[in-house]
Amino acid sequence: MIFQDYKRLSIEELKDRKRVLKVILLLSVPIILGTVFFTLQDYFNGQPFDLSANLFALVFLFQAIGVYYSFKKIGKELEKRNLED
Repeated sequence: MIFQDYKRLSIEELKDRKRVLKVILLLSVPIILGTVFFTLQDYFNGQPFDLSANLFALVFLFQAIGVYYSFKKIGKELEKRNLED
């Protein structure tokens, strides 16, 4: 993930980015849970273990962790600016 200097962005830009990151998180979590659930369900029903589906879920998990980290940084920057104003 590219390092962002959130101090240079306006409050409106920060709120927009935070909203976009929230949507990405809300879309990533069901994809991760669904992929893991259906992969485990197939495995327990006797089908071979599907590594590609689990790698897909793992990639989405790491992406969600990175997005969550950025989400928290933007939230802290917004709180700091609201306290200063």
